[in-house]
Amino acid sequence: MLRYILRLAAESELFATSPMDAFVEAIAQLDRDFLAIAPSLKKSYCGSTVLTVYIRDGIIYTCTVGDSRCMLCRSS
Repeated sequence: MLRYILRLAAESELFATSPMDAFVEAIAQLDRDFLAIAPSLKKSYCGSTVLTVYIRDGIIYTCTVGDSRCMLCRSS
C-alpha cells in the first residue's frame, strides 16, 4: 500500500510544487480504489490507518489518515 501511495503522489503534477497536495490526492485515490473493491471483500470489518512522512529541502511533510500520530524525536 505504501508503494502505491508513493507512486501515485510522485506521478502527480502537484508533487513538484506541493507535495502535501500530491499526498492528499494520492490517498483520496487509494480510498476510491478501495471502495471500488470493498463490496467483494468477505470481511465487513475493514479499516485503515496511513501515516506518510516526506522530507524535501529541510521541510517535513506529514499526511495521516485514521488515528495515527507522527512524532519527531531527536537525541540530545
